[in-house]
Amino acid sequence: NVSLNDEDGSETFKNVTIVLGTVGDGSVPLVQFPNSAVEYPDVNISITEVDGEVVVVLTGNTSQIEEAMEALEIAPGLGNSEDIDVTVIVTAIESEPTESGEVEIPEATTVDSFIIPVDPAITSTLDLPNVTGPEDPVNETGSGIDLKLD
Repeated sequence: NVSLNDEDGSETFKNVTIVLGTVGDGSVPLVQFPNSAVEYPDVNISITEVDGEVVVVLTGNTSQIEEAMEALEIAPGLGNSEDIDVTVIVTAIESEPTESGEVEIPEATTVDSFIIPVDPAITSTLDLPNVTGPEDPVNETGSGIDLKLD
């Protein structure tokens, strides 16, 4: 969850950056924001791969960034069962710095990191018996077509 600690409504997000990586030999984590174009039209979402990590940058409307972060889905990359290292970097801007100098820098950045544990991939297979039968089975009416009359 990403939100501002803003009591007077004068702070906005400059950007939210998420860096995701794993130590495994498999592919990088998968990232998606379901329905992002419809749900968050005022948020620019950039997803790129840099040096084996996924870098996601969100800019735009603060409340929609918060909603997009709530909807964020992260999954292990194909063939990678390693834990996912996540770093979130949030930069906020104070749009109304005080004239008395209480707010010297109208921009603040905070960084937090955590790990998403991933269970190892299942490597077993399922053996199914061969099933045979007529291609078009005949029903009660003697044809392969069911009719229902009301």
